[in-house]
Amino acid sequence: MQIIIVELKNEVGTLAQLIINSYSLNILEISDVSDNKGSADSITLKLVSKNILTNKAIFQNFELADMMHVIRVERVNNLTFSSNDDLKINQFSGLLLISDTVSEELFTIIIKTALNFGLSFSSSAVCSNRENSQNCLVIRIVFTGCVTDRMNFQIKLLEIEEQFSVDICFEDQEFKVSDFSLIVFDMDSTLINCEVIDELAREVNMQNEVAKITESAMRGELDFGESLHQRLSLLKGAPSSILSKVLDAIDYNPGAKRLISKLQSLGYKTAIISGGFSFFTEHIKNSLSIDYAFANVLEISNGILTGKIENFPLDGKMKNSLMKKLAVDLNIDLRRVIAVGDGANDIPMISNSGLGIAFRAKPKVSEASKYAIKIGGLDTILYFLGIKDD
Repeated sequence: MQIIIVELKNEVGTLAQLIINSYSLNILEISDVSDNKGSADSITLKLVSKNILTNKAIFQNFELADMMHVIRVERVNNLTFSSNDDLKINQFSGLLLISDTVSEELFTIIIKTALNFGLSFSSSAVCSNRENSQNCLVIRIVFTGCVTDRMNFQIKLLEIEEQFSVDICFEDQEFKVSDFSLIVFDMDSTLINCEVIDELAREVNMQNEVAKITESAMRGELDFGESLHQRLSLLKGAPSSILSKVLDAIDYNPGAKRLISKLQSLGYKTAIISGGFSFFTEHIKNSLSIDYAFANVLEISNGILTGKIENFPLDGKMKNSLMKKLAVDLNIDLRRVIAVGDGANDIPMISNSGLGIAFRAKPKVSEASKYAIKIGGLDTILYFLGIKDD
């Protein structure tokens, strides 16, 4: 191992060029060791190389050094690692970027932010070059070390997300496909692109009243059971034929079919656990060859909706219990379960699974979830598992 100190102009593009050329330069790790990070005209970096390199060999030629606006290069001899350094290099941290485009400015800002919070750049790789449902570019940046202030780091990442319209998912462990064997989905606004009860209400001209209650419930402002009761009461007396009419208009969210098909081919079990209705979950279960489906059963009398269900409401607590029971029945540890949802009643499932993902979720759900997807499709989940497009 060899340490090299390099000082670059603190400009957009200089750090990006170093990152881009890091593989060819045999650089193992990049850390920010500037005295006054973020405010000086230059940035000082510590490079750890696998090979013992001369100063000239680091940048190979003057043109590359000029391109990166190199001010100073200093080689540190007789490198030894303390036990803490060894531990740091073995610790994984990653950022998964999902965006229509990843500019040099965005890339540089993300890297500098991570360095400022104690991480050291290790490598980057393209997971998907727009070969996904949303035609997004998906890049994983791998770091070593631990974040010094996770809360403020996450706040900074959220600011970058808003500024550049990008999903940035911070990973503090490296997942593999083999780490999981069951994936559980919510249905409404997760697997499919609408809230079914809102669409049913539209058929009887009660969409505004029902939609307001639905939004409030999904934000966690109303008890789910009470909100379901209120909404169903507005559907009382409607003909059951509206179920088939709404079913015909339903579409899957981007990436749903690709994700499920891929995971099934890898041996995963699949399930829907929904606070919606079994009439729809059973259709989706059969259409996508999903293994299990749980949902509320609408009460129908003489072809008319009674405004009630035949079971206790599948609220967040019940959905979580069903996920746990299914895992036990399949002899699968909860750490090997992926849960995906968008509403407040999905938070217990997301929180108690091995990999919980908020998909295009309400703010309260995203805040409670370690991982969130806002821009990418459902098939973005494949990249969390280390899968890359062919």
